[in-house]
Amino acid sequence: MNRLQGKTAIVTGAARGIGAIMAKRLAQEGANVVITDVLDTEKTVNEIKTNGGAALGMIVDVTSDEHLQNMVETTEKEFGGVDILI
Repeated sequence: MNRLQGKTAIVTGAARGIGAIMAKRLAQEGANVVITDVLDTEKTVNEIKTNGGAALGMIVDVTSDEHLQNMVETTEKEFGGVDILI
């Protein structure tokens, strides 16, 4: 469908559960997806990449200003900006 082609989404809490489902769906729609969580994000990232999507995983504690700043800076460096934040 590619409705989100060229867009970049950050999904917090996306290592598993609803967050992972949302991240995979965004990738199916063509979005670049940054998977963030305090848990290991590798499984979700690998699933997206295996299906042809673009994904980056990061360990992020959303209560940390330093983690959030790094998350945004890394996303901008990798994908050029942030269009969607979940």
